[in-house]
Amino acid sequence: MIKIYLPSGETALIDDIDCDLAELRWYFNGKYAIREVKQVNICLHLVIYSRMFPNTYPDQVDHKDLNKLNCIRSNLRSCDQSQNSANQLVR
Repeated sequence: MIKIYLPSGETALIDDIDCDLAELRWYFNGKYAIREVKQVNICLHLVIYSRMFPNTYPDQVDHKDLNKLNCIRSNLRSCDQSQNSANQLVR
């Protein structure tokens, strides 16, 4: 497991196989670890999911443990809107 220290003080987690992503500059937007590419925000968890399942386009990608900075492969799963809504902390 590799820790990516974000400028805001948060820490994102990724698997060793995705270590090259730790060399890039990531930011915390209040919800996800992101980086800007050509004025488009790219989420870390979506980059990792697309590496796991190339050429697949899930409706959404969910963090099983509800920690949106835990981008370990085993913590990510595809889902639809209703499944993603069901896996949220009760406010």
